[in-house]
Amino acid sequence: MNNEIEKALQIIEEYDLRSKSRKRELVYKRAFLTKYLRSYGIALQKIGDMLDKNHATCFHYIKVFDMYKEDDYFLLLVNPLDEMLYFNENSLKVDDRNYKRITIYKSDYDYLKEIKHESERYSDVFNRLVENRKQFV
Repeated sequence: MNNEIEKALQIIEEYDLRSKSRKRELVYKRAFLTKYLRSYGIALQKIGDMLDKNHATCFHYIKVFDMYKEDDYFLLLVNPLDEMLYFNENSLKVDDRNYKRITIYKSDYDYLKEIKHESERYSDVFNRLVENRKQFV
């Protein structure tokens, strides 16, 4: 367990996770690290002390992790930590595609996902119309 704490402290220093910044990238990394340390049974108060945060904030980070753990953007941001810590959470897998590092707001990302969903829906409607037309011709 001491080895995990040492790794976590190294990551905290490397990514400046003690800062008061609420940038999405840092919040996601804090959430990932909190979930990782919590999986080893480390108390929220001790995790909070490591991050210079309150234990309630660490509890919130666990909720953030659970909410976003299947989100591609979340996975993309925490992937370097996952590679350093070898966290065995089954859902934390980023496929082998080569990602370029981009910055996009979560709202824009959600909007793009919505557009993709809509285009798939229109494509399905179009295909059904074509199939129905073939029946009547």
